[in-house]
Amino acid sequence: MTDEYDRDVLFRFIDDHAAQMAADVGDLVRVPSVSKDLGQVAEALRLVLSKAAGMGLKAESLLDDRVGLVEIGQRQETVGVLAHVDVVDVDGDWTVPPYGGLLVDGEIWGRGAVDDKGPLVAALYALWAVNSLPLPKYKKVQLIIGTQEEVAWTDMEDYTGRYQTPDYGFTPDGEFPATNREKGYADIRLDFAKNEEGEKNFEILSLEAGSTVNAIPARAQALVRGEPARMEGFITHYLENYPGEKIILEKKENALLITAYGVAAHSSVPEKGKNAITLLCHFLNGLPGKKDGSSRLIAFIDRFFHGDIYGKAIGLYSQSEYLNGEYIHRNVISPTLLETKEGSFHVTFNLRTSFGTTREDIEKAFAAFAQQYHYTWTHLSYYEPIYVSKDMPFLKVLGEAYEEITGLCSEPALAHGTSYAKAMPNTVAWGPVFPGQEDFCHGADERISLASLVTAAKIYARALADLVFSPNSFK
Repeated sequence: MTDEYDRDVLFRFIDDHAAQMAADVGDLVRVPSVSKDLGQVAEALRLVLSKAAGMGLKAESLLDDRVGLVEIGQRQETVGVLAHVDVVDVDGDWTVPPYGGLLVDGEIWGRGAVDDKGPLVAALYALWAVNSLPLPKYKKVQLIIGTQEEVAWTDMEDYTGRYQTPDYGFTPDGEFPATNREKGYADIRLDFAKNEEGEKNFEILSLEAGSTVNAIPARAQALVRGEPARMEGFITHYLENYPGEKIILEKKENALLITAYGVAAHSSVPEKGKNAITLLCHFLNGLPGKKDGSSRLIAFIDRFFHGDIYGKAIGLYSQSEYLNGEYIHRNVISPTLLETKEGSFHVTFNLRTSFGTTREDIEKAFAAFAQQYHYTWTHLSYYEPIYVSKDMPFLKVLGEAYEEITGLCSEPALAHGTSYAKAMPNTVAWGPVFPGQEDFCHGADERISLASLVTAAKIYARALADLVFSPNSFK
């Protein structure tokens, strides 16, 4: 049972503030809050909290500007909404300023528009709309705003270690309908020492690509020492065999810079991009050169990952895409970072694991070739896949709100990516991307339509109102 509230009034509140919502998203996008830039991340967090306070909501910064908290209601049962203000770095070719926050033809453009600044603002307006209704609240709602979602979750680790977590909730950092199944996540770094053997021919001085572990890089570069004319010949011959690829040669002082171009994408859906690292290594592996750490790294990537996103060659292929009749997809594995440091070359792999693949399976697969390719490896991070029963009462409320507003089926789905849903119990990813829409997060020209954000805000507001204004428990 829910205390009666006028849904038309709730939805009209969202519609009446749509222009302000767009302006607020634009303001937030204009803060270049890349995860590693802690000053800009803190500025973005303070900006959101300032806007929340201006709405009359309780807003506070916690843990030295690493987590923000916006609350309505005072009761013990708590609904959580988890979002974040940090973004991945810019990569690829943009047609608009990536931090412009422009509203063009009904779409908000810029890094973070989809992941996760636009949805964060939509959720904030949902809280504001619910709080505007003069009815008693039987639940507390906490909008928990993180700052390190795109990297190691030190913010959520510290928050959950010091504060009580909500009973259930959602993160607006995925797709509609709600995703009650979320694939696992792992990062593995391989280190190849620069020990040298044999005669010099083309010598790899450095390998660089990527700026964040969870994005397919659009550009990868190798700094090489060797004869320019001969290198030009190799590139020309290679592109004759692979006309769809783009490799550029620049002459630098005492070296040659080779750049391979791909297409950026979120690493949870690598098939939507074109990995510049594997393209570069496929080309470099055909060059005559000295045996050293770079040649072994290049050969390893080319053998196991060029044209293979599912881990077949390295022994991590998932045989089935279903578990107990529910779709779980397969493991996907991508090299996302190349780095060169004194004495070694490094490559980091991002894995999105299906149910049934364990940490031990991953470690066994990479350990199997460590001696052959002379590398050491480090497991940087690991999160198990999650499953939230679709029969939980709060999920039924979310589904009803989604179905009423969109007219679409609300059957819970699988999330290919990873989100703060893993940070707290009984939490699912829910929106903002609707079925049939392209998800531009982590790619060039990231954008989302204002109409989608307004609809998402109405869905969030309807669900929160049904939870908050009901005396019943939804645990």
